[in-house]
Amino acid sequence: MGAFPTVYDPMFKGEEVFGLRVTNDLAEASARVKDADCVVIGTAHKEIRSIDLTWLSELCRKPAALVDSRNVVDPPTAKMHRFAY
Repeated sequence: MGAFPTVYDPMFKGEEVFGLRVTNDLAEASARVKDADCVVIGTAHKEIRSIDLTWLSELCRKPAALVDSRNVVDPPTAKMHRFAY
């Protein structure tokens, strides 16, 4: 369907998951997330819990979906940043 998944996990080091390369470099991940339609949060690492939603929102298309499977984002805050939460 035209998806180009980018996987960021600060705890992984150059590994693959489900055939996808995982980066632990936030700068690399953010470059690949530019104009994303959807961001999926699948871990609750401190680096993820402290992510700046203003910055993330600026990277994504509007409105981007934010799927938070770990409940690390405050829903009203996500909506304030124009995410479909």
